[in-house]
Amino acid sequence: MTDKFSSSLTASGEMIANPRWFVIPIRGSQMQRINTSYFYRLATKLIPLRHVTQGKTVLDVWGELYGAQQELWVFLSNQVMPPHTSEGPGRQLYELIQKLAAGLFVDPPTEPPTFHEIELSEVNELSEALQKFEISLQSDFAVRDTFICSPKAAYSTTILAESGETLISQAAHALVGSMKKDLHDAARCMAFELPTAAAFHFFRAVEAMVVAYGEFLRQKPFTQSEKKKGLGGIANLLKEKSLGVDVRITNAVEQLALLHRNPTMHPEWHISTTEILVTVGMVVSVIETVALDWNRRTETPQKSLSEFLPEDSRLESSAGELDLSAVPKPTPLESEGAKHEKKPKKRVAKPRKEPSPKA
Repeated sequence: MTDKFSSSLTASGEMIANPRWFVIPIRGSQMQRINTSYFYRLATKLIPLRHVTQGKTVLDVWGELYGAQQELWVFLSNQVMPPHTSEGPGRQLYELIQKLAAGLFVDPPTEPPTFHEIELSEVNELSEALQKFEISLQSDFAVRDTFICSPKAAYSTTILAESGETLISQAAHALVGSMKKDLHDAARCMAFELPTAAAFHFFRAVEAMVVAYGEFLRQKPFTQSEKKKGLGGIANLLKEKSLGVDVRITNAVEQLALLHRNPTMHPEWHISTTEILVTVGMVVSVIETVALDWNRRTETPQKSLSEFLPEDSRLESSAGELDLSAVPKPTPLESEGAKHEKKPKKRVAKPRKEPSPKA
């Protein structure tokens, strides 16, 4: 809009034309989340115009006129979802309301001032302009590119799109800061139905953590040839006895590589939306377990990983131990009676003789 109408909106209504409740920017991108209740708000401001009738003064309907004028101001000036075919009828309605509201008193003025009574022609003109705008607005926004992202399990779509890096703890981020960008992009791809792209970024984040963890243990960086072996190859290098890496860590890394990471690297393979939900769980598990062991070695090296992450075998053995001291022992009479207790005889069925065949 470049005419007198649009310039007046820009000059005096910037804050109204761009209210924060209309759109919510998605952090870290140019996407914006639309507040769909806006269109309900627009309707609540325009529908009362139908109650403007002949014989009422402009003062009687001043609230309705002012509310509709301000809301149309917002709608016609917004740059997020600007009107297309409904712009002309919207501007016509806006100017008509503005003209009607400006005639608060009769012209020429009287003493004392007399409020202007709305005439039938003004009512008809307003009603016709409102009807044209409603019809054009319906056809205009019926073909707009508006989409809804389906929810992904229990994950919030807004959190996935805006702050996916929060999938892992701050403790893990503190160890390998380079994961943040990949986790952020992975979660966003997951929200917008791009599971293969999401997996790619998730695996980059895991590899960054596992490589940094291995270099911390070895006290030297991996060579380029070692890094080219991929996630599974790094897991094999971590099996070196001198490093003392818990077998559960190397097993988890290998499982992630074999089940998800390696197949994804082939162009003919695509990950489904269901599989990415499984993948993200394993990714978070590997990253957090590695971070736990890394911090344990740094802060409490005297403790083993099993003290923070108990092993199944230890849990099963402790659960299987019974306190036999609480079981009462049999008395001598009970023991003697058990010896002489008669056991029921077993009845053995005798074989039945078959009749001899007649000659």
